[in-house]
Amino acid sequence: MKAHRVFFVFGFLSLVQGIALAAPVEINEKDVLFGYEATFQTQELADKDGSYSFRTPTKAKLLDRFLREFITGEMRDAYVARDFSNFDFKPGVDFELPAWKDSAKLTLEPGCIEWNMSALPLSKLADRWKPVYDSADRAGLVPAAYQGGTLGGGGHIHVGGRTRELNPWMRSPTLLRNVLVLFHNHPSLIMGFAEAYDFGPRSVSIRSYHSEERQKLFEEAIAVFDAWVVNANARERAQAAPYLVDLLSKQGLIDHDNFINLENFRDRMRDPRSNDKFTVEFRNIRPLPSAEHVRSVSKLLFRILQKYSDTEYLEHFNRISREEYLNSFFGPIAIESDWEEVKRELGVSDGRLDSLVYELTRNPNLRSSRRGSLRVREAYSDLVKMGEYEEILKPLSARSPETRESDARQIAYRGKAYRAELLRYKGKPYLGAVVPRR
Repeated sequence: MKAHRVFFVFGFLSLVQGIALAAPVEINEKDVLFGYEATFQTQELADKDGSYSFRTPTKAKLLDRFLREFITGEMRDAYVARDFSNFDFKPGVDFELPAWKDSAKLTLEPGCIEWNMSALPLSKLADRWKPVYDSADRAGLVPAAYQGGTLGGGGHIHVGGRTRELNPWMRSPTLLRNVLVLFHNHPSLIMGFAEAYDFGPRSVSIRSYHSEERQKLFEEAIAVFDAWVVNANARERAQAAPYLVDLLSKQGLIDHDNFINLENFRDRMRDPRSNDKFTVEFRNIRPLPSAEHVRSVSKLLFRILQKYSDTEYLEHFNRISREEYLNSFFGPIAIESDWEEVKRELGVSDGRLDSLVYELTRNPNLRSSRRGSLRVREAYSDLVKMGEYEEILKPLSARSPETRESDARQIAYRGKAYRAELLRYKGKPYLGAVVPRR
């Protein structure tokens, strides 16, 4: 999906490709904080123990073992400050970490155990999270029992600032708008790091704006914001993010289970005296396999903040049809093809990020076959419709008309013609379509 660069020039909207006319807002690495929700489980927790309940005997024992391993093996001066393990909702413990001048919370969640501690700058993430991962490993816990994080607990990342004044979402009037649109446009940013099969309108973590009704409401909110921000004065622009959040809230588009959750931001912004971090929660992150991966994904998010913080820049909104949504967001190769485009656009190169995307797109558990010249692979699908779609790939030559003419992009499969998208996989062109299995 080709995104266009849109800039404000002398008060008018101007479509410009590849020319940077905007004045950037400097986003300082030390001022941006990343709060990771780390979840750990065993095979038993993933399969049967407490999938829909919080407190179970097995999870309670594992929590005790986890905490004991951390205190005895990593931080001997840590101590429990509050024990609420008898609660029915999110039972667990709060404990103090004097050596880090911090505190943490360990709770029982459906299918997993969750660790939360204070948000940190990029420079401290890997060192702070490594002892937690090491303790989990000694306790017999893993971030996810299944490939692609299926049935995992989630690994959401909250992004905010040290203060209201330093908060990136508040400093750049167009940043939040651009990030929401960027993720809406790119399947690899929504799906590439998310839990396998947790897609679609019934998703518990990454509900998107791609259904016909929600996309219409989202597009309307973006259009109203764009028209407003062109003429807003400096004082008004300082409140651009709250203005956008209010627009989305009035459209009924702020939901805890959205791919980007704005509940915390909405609730905190209503108090002008609040010096809260004003965090935005990226829920489209599955449990990450190591502390280094936590840093890599956070660094990717920071790169996005840097690139899309130009005060005059608007990311082009792509209206995505039902067919394009299926083809691009559910097809493993389509997701990987988009990831290559995103990497070029952002200028990122990180093998850990690639491995996370490939874990999803090259999942060996996805069934594959051939039908003549076509490659057929199992595609991802709605949470409650696992295995009901397949991705059809048609190899092309560099001179194929489909590489130039969008009207020619169709795949004939089992007696029916399907709209297809132009993809690039391992440097070669393909047509790709996601179709129902028969």
